[in-house]
Order: sequence, then structure tokens, then C-alpha cells
Amino acid sequence: MKDYREAVVRDVKAKKDTVIKFLGFKDREPRPVMMKKIDKGLEDFEQYINLSYGYCLNEDEMYADIVYTIGENFEKEIEKLIESGMAFPAMVLDKVGIVTLDMYRKHIMKEIYEASGLSVKKYVYPGTKTHPVSFQKEIYKNVGLDTVKINEYNQLYPVKSVAIRALLQKSESLKEFSPCEGCEAKCEMKGSF
Repeated sequence: MKDYREAVVRDVKAKKDTVIKFLGFKDREPRPVMMKKIDKGLEDFEQYINLSYGYCLNEDEMYADIVYTIGENFEKEIEKLIESGMAFPAMVLDKVGIVTLDMYRKHIMKEIYEASGLSVKKYVYPGTKTHPVSFQKEIYKNVGLDTVKINEYNQLYPVKSVAIRALLQKSESLKEFSPCEGCEAKCEMKGSF
């Protein structure tokens, strides 16, 4: 398992605009007091992340099952902020966590490409129309990451953990692939990655 911490932190800090959009500021700038809290969240988040991942590559069927997490300390800090009545900083940290997971996935996919020459053509997420949430357990069992647990309802813990299947294709170069591509939902965030 490679250590992507430094690269992920750098990438997340460069995605401030995405965090701002996730907070609902698509067509306008946040007020200065809010911007300070966003900046603080982006400055402080790295002390709460504990990155770990695993994947199982099936080259015959051209897919990789991937499980990754930013750890439980992140969620604990969000809970502390909420309990202290600091809802907006908690929301900021939550959105920074989502961006952190996305940036982490990009580095994992690069590793898979470098190991196999295969890049993603589509992500398959448990809990969608095509794959029930129980599909998460299959991915989890294939990967076997000990820093992530799954309960009887097929929910992952820590909360900021992801189990996905990446459908792969042979490729001359690493293809960047947004999780928005192939998603049927019509959300305002489409294309933010």
C-alpha cells in the first residue's frame, strides 16, 4: 500500500472551489466570515485523516474492487463540532471529507493503471438502481481491508469509507474519469470533479 497522504492533501487544498460548491454556493461567493471557516477547514483537515485502501484486481473480467477510507478521526471531529454548536465548520469538514475521498480515489486508480495498463471506464456504486447496497459486502469481502468494517445493513465504518467496483479498459494512457460520468442523477454538482 502506497502512502498518498501528501499528494491527497495537496490535491484537496487545490479543490477549494469544489468544497464551496458542495456547500451550496454555486452561483455566489460565501460571505467573508464563511470563507474564513472554509479556509480553516481546508487548513486543518489533514490532522484528522488516516488514509488506508485496498483493492482486488480482476484482469480477466476487467474490473477492480476498491475499498478506501479517510479514517474514523475525521467523523469524530465532525461530531465534536456539531456537539459544540459549530454546524457550519462541521459542514465544511464534511464536504472536505468528500473531496478527500475523491482525490484519494484518483491516486488509487493511477496505481491500478501503473500496475496493469488498465484505466477506468465506469464506476459501479452499491446502492444504485443497477446494484443494491448489498453489493457493497461483495466488494468488501473481495478486498478485505482491516481498517474498514461492514455491518449487517451493509454500511461501512468509518463513515467516510467507500467500496466501489471500477470497470476497466486497456488504455495507452491513464484516463481521468469523473464519478459523475455514467451517473443518471440530475444534480447541480455534476461535473464538479
